Amino acid sequence: SSGINAEYGGLVMIHSAAYSRPLRWALEEINDWLGCSENRNEIIVIRIKDHPDDEDKTTAISQGLDAEFEVITATSLSDVPNPVLGNAIRQNQRLVVFINQDLMGSHLRSSFHELKQVETWQSQGSTTGCFSVNEIVERLEDDPLARRQDYLLQVDWFYSEGLCYRDLAKLCNEEELEKWVDINEEVLDMYSRPVNSFMIDYVGVEDDNVNRKLETVVRQINERNVQRLLGE
Repeated sequence: SSGINAEYGGLVMIHSAAYSRPLRWALEEINDWLGCSENRNEIIVIRIKDHPDDEDKTTAISQGLDAEFEVITATSLSDVPNPVLGNAIRQNQRLVVFINQDLMGSHLRSSFHELKQVETWQSQGSTTGCFSVNEIVERLEDDPLARRQDYLLQVDWFYSEGLCYRDLAKLCNEEELEKWVDINEEVLDMYSRPVNSFMIDYVGVEDDNVNRKLETVVRQINERNVQRLLGE
């Protein structure tokens, strides 16, 4: 797919055959959410990753990005890729946008930043078990780019060609989330910096307790990151 929808006339987000949606609709929702007074201290990071199979498609997608982001009015795009969060809030630059190198071009605004990240994803055939801590950590340890401070570290928490089976996803997300704390701790020891993001599927599909559990795990990770930053 070129990422351009003829009926809609704009860019469309596509995740294999499982998901598609106009980018503009998503950005409008994000703009409304960031504009709410109760979310004034919140920051959102968007990562747009695409690998078009010819130059014409790449150009069409790249040239459409600026127009799509014109709907963002509640905040400005961050002019630095890794802002100090307090500064971003005070300056109201609360949307950080990364795009992969294929889409970068001199015509784009400077507030689009090149996406550089190391992912732990690889094709996974298991349908009966979840990742171990060592399995994830070893993938980050084996990639030389993970040592570079300008590369983000992403843990992909899914199986089977990018989308895991629903039952397995439910198992991994509901019963295995505590592993994230251990994975992050190992990465802190290895690279003196934390995991930047965890990519998950089907979180809390049937149980609100899972969302609360996710909040607890993320809070534990953030608290530990602050402790390490302060040398505690």
